[in-house]
Amino acid sequence: VMSRRHTCAESLDRISSLDLKPTRSTAPLLAWWADREKALAATAKGLGVPSLGDSTICYEHPTVVGGTGRGKASMTDILVRYPGGAVAIEGKWTEPRYPTVRDWRGSMNKKVVLSHWLGLIRPFCCGPLQEQPDVNNIVYQMLHRIASACHAADGGQATVIYQVFESIDHRHGDEYAADLQLASKILGPEPRLRLALMRVPLEVTDAWKEMAELMGDKGKAALVASQARRRISEIGALFKFEPARVQMVGDRDDLTTLRVTPPI
Repeated sequence: VMSRRHTCAESLDRISSLDLKPTRSTAPLLAWWADREKALAATAKGLGVPSLGDSTICYEHPTVVGGTGRGKASMTDILVRYPGGAVAIEGKWTEPRYPTVRDWRGSMNKKVVLSHWLGLIRPFCCGPLQEQPDVNNIVYQMLHRIASACHAADGGQATVIYQVFESIDHRHGDEYAADLQLASKILGPEPRLRLALMRVPLEVTDAWKEMAELMGDKGKAALVASQARRRISEIGALFKFEPARVQMVGDRDDLTTLRVTPPI
């Protein structure tokens, strides 16, 4: 786990070259979080909590599959741990929607893995979770990201934020809002499990466009990753962010919208 005082450059060393492609959500996510103090303050304001200042931040935080199940760990993009709980942040931009539980499950092992994730979530929900049929409609990645937040909260407040970056050609916030709302209705979370959507409008810079063009040449993949690694932590170098909006997801049809000052 890395202290909030570490630089974004130190965090970038832990990210794979594949994830550092400028068109993946990892790039704007790390750029938005480059100034961690401001990012933490903006996130706290959006969630309506006093402060997240006394926190530790971990990038690509793993939550392993427990019990007898076998599978890949759930890798949370950014996990913020603070004295009262944990905030799991999942970045999205150009990525397509992930499969639902119904589309993912099939083998007996996957049923065991699903039971493990539900077991982590169950203490944070108002009633017993039913694996059939409603859980099948939840996006599988969203389910195990929620489980990861519950596990990291260690009995405290668990929060999951889908931080969705929206540009001219990629606007998927409404889709993720619907998926979060559905997950909330099915899981029936207690107040100590919160789901939220953070919309962050962005514009790409000329430097980003130049890097994106280079991606067409497979022989320059390493060069692109190196440039991205160097420039992501330079505020305003690749992306220009507009003020974010945080939508808290509940058991109602409407979502509460809060204005958040832009962190960078």
